[in-house]
Amino acid sequence: MYYFLSVTPNYPNSYWLEYYRTSSIDSAVFLGNNRISEPITPLIFNINKPISIERFKKYDYLMTDIAPIISERFANMLNELAPHDIQLIRARVFNRTESIGNYYLPIYLKLIDCIDWSTSIYCKELDMFKKIDLLPHSLKNNNIVKAKGYELGLPIVQEEVYSKCKKMIGCSFIKNPYINPLLEI
Repeated sequence: MYYFLSVTPNYPNSYWLEYYRTSSIDSAVFLGNNRISEPITPLIFNINKPISIERFKKYDYLMTDIAPIISERFANMLNELAPHDIQLIRARVFNRTESIGNYYLPIYLKLIDCIDWSTSIYCKELDMFKKIDLLPHSLKNNNIVKAKGYELGLPIVQEEVYSKCKKMIGCSFIKNPYINPLLEI
């Protein structure tokens, strides 16, 4: 069984992080599916709203204005389950000048042709999928991938990743097929 890794539907708006672009590398490189040179210093993300830091620190999957980042706990689990499928780029989160902690930005290195185009529904007018159905056994031995034709979309994980990571806070795993909640079928 395959699952799409997504942010939890009740993710707090105040927990969206801003990438500090002035002293960091261009964020466009994070959207590709290629290994990049590890920056000398960690990427920096900022919290721009008053929040409970203790509650914030419980989240393992955090949304940013460029790509989700993950906690050390989640990063260690993914690195154990899929060491060849991801690259983890070090990141730091700050609340003004106070460091909140260490996080990682995952880059998904495997791009697999796994969409069942005969049962998926793509809306050309909106340039997005209404429904994505995956081909059985198409991920082979890869535990976490991106789909060809859906490169900027959600990562796809195998059952083992789902079963070991389903309790991570801030993310949800959507069972295949993926039905876009923004569009009606």
